[in-house]
Amino acid sequence: MGLGLLDVDVIQSKECRSSFLTTSTCCSAVSSGGVDSTMLDTEMLSNSRLSSLYGGATTTGQRLTILEEDLETEDSSTSQKQIQKKLFELHELRVLKQVPLPDWMKIFVPRIVRLQTGTVPYMEYARSEKGEVRQRQMISVWTRVDRLPKNKLSIDFRIPEGSDRSTHAPSSSPSKTTNDKVAHDKWILKFETKNERDLWAKLVQDAIDLLGWIAKFTLGSVIMETENSSVVECSTWMDRGRPSYVMKSMEASSSKQSHSARNEIEIQRMLTNYSSHPNIVALHDSFHQKDKTYLVMENCVGGDLFDFISQNGGMDEHEAKTLFRHITSAINHCHEHGVVHLDIKPENLFFKVSSMQLETVKLGDFGSAMQLDENTVKKAISCTVGYAAPEVLQNGKISTAADVFSAGAVLYTILCGYSPFSAPSEDEMVERTLSGEIFFDELEWWRISKEAKELVKQMLHSDAKQRPTMEEVLEHPWFSKW
Repeated sequence: MGLGLLDVDVIQSKECRSSFLTTSTCCSAVSSGGVDSTMLDTEMLSNSRLSSLYGGATTTGQRLTILEEDLETEDSSTSQKQIQKKLFELHELRVLKQVPLPDWMKIFVPRIVRLQTGTVPYMEYARSEKGEVRQRQMISVWTRVDRLPKNKLSIDFRIPEGSDRSTHAPSSSPSKTTNDKVAHDKWILKFETKNERDLWAKLVQDAIDLLGWIAKFTLGSVIMETENSSVVECSTWMDRGRPSYVMKSMEASSSKQSHSARNEIEIQRMLTNYSSHPNIVALHDSFHQKDKTYLVMENCVGGDLFDFISQNGGMDEHEAKTLFRHITSAINHCHEHGVVHLDIKPENLFFKVSSMQLETVKLGDFGSAMQLDENTVKKAISCTVGYAAPEVLQNGKISTAADVFSAGAVLYTILCGYSPFSAPSEDEMVERTLSGEIFFDELEWWRISKEAKELVKQMLHSDAKQRPTMEEVLEHPWFSKW
């Protein structure tokens, strides 16, 4: 029923551009009793530039339908049209629309009705799928939806006199008709079934609710787009036009997607809203509906650690220590609150302001994160080969030790400029990870202290029980040296 309004392009992954930091993707495929069946499906994540701060996942290009009519409003900018297309949804259905005649003449004729959600929501109809748009009505927070007998739906677009139209309705996008007739402010639609009517009643009400929530923000440039998610810059009136936040929209149409979105919101709220940490990307606001979930998070404009290492190679050991102390503190904060991140890698570590300010590093993308409790059992999860722990690759075993291993791989990468298990193929990378072999023979390691190498070895131990906790990592002698 939903129609897309964009083409999704194939985007070259970071690893294709920087082979010395090569990582790949893999999924563990183990399940055990007590797990919701929707969580047992394997899910592949792409290690592209898009699967970084905001948890996007690249995919091959999927051709989606583009409506022939140009539905732009009179003064909407190109960027706003792009945002409308990328973040929000367009629904289309053939229904019977009542001809605007006196009440005693109940005449319904076939119509194609479209509903666009987002910052400039509207409904419009045409006589055929590719026909001329006959009329468009803008949706406001005052729009009223009423279910009527005999599978009919009433939609009243009227705005009360004296209301603040600039706040509650997209006044720059007036109602539109393509002929000389007056645009009618009340529609009555007749559906084939009661279920169809109820579905569209909910879709329209969701569009109204979303408009009320999203009115708090001004949307800016599109940062990224994938098949299932999009991210744009956004700001509030307090930001004076400078985007302090980003808005991420995620598909939540399937039970698995909905569960994942709710889980990410719950974890981010717990880690940032209730017990904030300076080195974790903060969640500012969120909004969840049946098919879409929106997260508003702080904007990190300094780039990610992957790009920094790609451009500069390994860091000076003293700088690496400063940076890694903040990374370790963020991970330890997660563990103290019973959360395992499960996707710690350079692409998910970001600089709030600049890579020159190491203390602003932040851990982001909690799309794979889980809360641990005594009822936690093994599950199939998404993971990144090259940073995932061997027990995760083998049997999907989840514990805080898995994060310790990933953090150790990040420390190795920070110090020398390449990942510890890089290899020509994914299978070889998995084999190297499972073997537990790490090397310090290359020239880059000659300048690295014995204490640093010892910490890396401990964190990358193939036996999860032999690894230190993140709290013990923070107390390691390497941090007190110099």
